[in-house]
Amino acid sequence: MNQKFLRILFFVIFNVFLFLTLTLNINFLYLTLNLLIIFFLYEIYLSNKKNNETFEKIQNLNKENDINYLPASEHPIIKAAKNRLKN
Repeated sequence: MNQKFLRILFFVIFNVFLFLTLTLNINFLYLTLNLLIIFFLYEIYLSNKKNNETFEKIQNLNKENDINYLPASEHPIIKAAKNRLKN
């Protein structure tokens, strides 16, 4: 919801600045272009954040199934050795 609100707010403000640039003064073009660049950087940040979260989820799924990431006490060879020592 927050991202949608920020996008809508950006488009409203961007349109206002664009209108002011065309009607009143060309100096508003600087603000308009800076706002556009900031918006693009924000969108890139959000897409990278989303990609990193999915990448971490995939890594965690692989770690749970991979034997190399188990603690030493949970390793099958060590479990078998403990069982042999108990008997």
